[in-house]
Amino acid sequence: MDATMNGVDFRKAIPALILLTGMFLLNFMTRVALSPLLSELEADLAISHAEAGRLFLFLALGVSLGSFSNGMVSRRIAHRATIAASAFMAGIMLTALSFARSYALLSGGLFVLGLCAGLYFPSGLAAITATVRKPDWGKAIGVHDTAASLSFVLIPLFAELILLAGTWRDALWVLGAVQAAVAVVYFRKGLGRESFGASPRPSVLAAILRTRQFWLLSFFFGIAAGSSLGSFNMLPLYLTTEHGFARETANTLVSAARVSGLFMTLVAGYLTDRLGVKAALRLYFAACAVLTALYGLTSGPLLIASLFLQSAVATCFFAPGFTALSRAFAGPAQNVATSVIGLGAAIIGQGLVPTMLGAAGSAGHFGLGFVVLGFLLLACLPMLKLLRDESAV
Repeated sequence: MDATMNGVDFRKAIPALILLTGMFLLNFMTRVALSPLLSELEADLAISHAEAGRLFLFLALGVSLGSFSNGMVSRRIAHRATIAASAFMAGIMLTALSFARSYALLSGGLFVLGLCAGLYFPSGLAAITATVRKPDWGKAIGVHDTAASLSFVLIPLFAELILLAGTWRDALWVLGAVQAAVAVVYFRKGLGRESFGASPRPSVLAAILRTRQFWLLSFFFGIAAGSSLGSFNMLPLYLTTEHGFARETANTLVSAARVSGLFMTLVAGYLTDRLGVKAALRLYFAACAVLTALYGLTSGPLLIASLFLQSAVATCFFAPGFTALSRAFAGPAQNVATSVIGLGAAIIGQGLVPTMLGAAGSAGHFGLGFVVLGFLLLACLPMLKLLRDESAV
């Protein structure tokens, strides 16, 4: 099945979506691989919480540049080859990172890893919207986004399995080898062979930057990524150092809490198609704001309850969020807008949020960082009235 089947019914597109979703699963596991390994990595390299948090900033900067560069690559080699190249290069970099012996080498390597992994998403989204008819975009994106939820479940379990007989270095090596191998398969069988991207030409980029929708969506995506990916990256460390959980227990809890995301992304896609984008986003921001703040305000059973509830809600942004993005920017501008918005989202959500949480932890106020993140989510609610349904560019 190929991206040339433009406008295909959702049910007929499912085989192609499953294959693409598998690639996104490996891509996302790469981006969150350090999270369950962070306490071991801190001990091995003798670094602080703040330094550990900054590792995600280096990764996020690379992801941002990779996302922004997608158009320059996909316009020449098509989306399928771009997706395969992203996975193959990220796999090679993961294996190389397993040999890093200093904080400086690890930081630099994470930037390059992010650069490789960041190429994926604009091409992945373009492959979906070029395949599935517009009324089913919410459901199709929901299926694709189950990969992110599944990666949150699998990566702590994968890490603990490797740590039974190995180290954090072995975990990176194994994950990298698997991803590089699967990339070869996708290059032969994957979606998007005849679908090409658009490079961020100055005229297109300027038109996008002039729209209010761009700035709104960039902020929404950044804060939402922080609540889901940013908090996930630091939660195992937070639970072990601030609340006394054993590493194995913390990783098991974080993994179990994310199981609900496998279903909630599909629910979010369904609600987006039934209730509309704004209503779905309104429900998400209100619930996620309260539950994220509770991380820093509770302990014991209440903390565990908030962990499970927040993890369920945190995955619900992306189906309505990407549907809003796809409607706000049409044609060649969509690929460019996705790349640029992905740049900001990665810096904020995957980079600045973990950096802020790590700095709060080093200052002795780890929980306060989650409260601040909750207030940022709450601030998105009044901004929703500015979001428009029609194409901005």
